[in-house]
Amino acid sequence: MRMDKVRGLQHIGIDLDSKNRFKLLKGYFNARYLFPNNEVKVYETQHGHHIEILGIMSDLTARMMLCDDNERIWFSEQRMHIFKRDFDDVLFDTKNGYKREEVNVFSEEW
Repeated sequence: MRMDKVRGLQHIGIDLDSKNRFKLLKGYFNARYLFPNNEVKVYETQHGHHIEILGIMSDLTARMMLCDDNERIWFSEQRMHIFKRDFDDVLFDTKNGYKREEVNVFSEEW
């Protein structure tokens, strides 16, 4: 895991725990619509996808609007309250030995 992810610096991370392509495209296009001037990256994970919006401070409201995992949002709210922080947004590059890989949403097989 990169340290900038621990500090929640300059990105909004969305965890989609589903391999459903419609949900992935919905999240991707909504991210592009809400943040047209920011780079959006997509990664395939063991259980679904991560969407990262770069160049912007993490925001819980935006994460909820983009259908981030409910448990992940709950944990972020708890950590923000306990540690008195304005942000919390952790996405793991590697989890349980599975390393996520960047993907092009337009070249994925249906």
